[in-house]
Amino acid sequence: MNNMETVLFPPDRQDDFTDWLRDECGYIGTKRLDDGSYAAIMPLITTIAIAFDVDKTGYGARYCFEDTATCLAEWEQITCRTYVPKGWIAKR
Repeated sequence: MNNMETVLFPPDRQDDFTDWLRDECGYIGTKRLDDGSYAAIMPLITTIAIAFDVDKTGYGARYCFEDTATCLAEWEQITCRTYVPKGWIAKR
């Protein structure tokens, strides 16, 4: 795994479900959080977003970022579903 893959798919936070999210749902980053929930990075038309509470039917909330660098910096900090990222421009 190269460095970017390690950031997007932290090896110690991967399982069969994160593999499915990546391979079947098109998320470009996935991880299982400490509380057992899942988060994922999703590309949008003009932004990039971190989605929380990801399951087989969708996600609970997403935070959109203007730039990838800010998104990835926040992605690396997330360990549980209650984490609120900094630097987002829209929340859905």
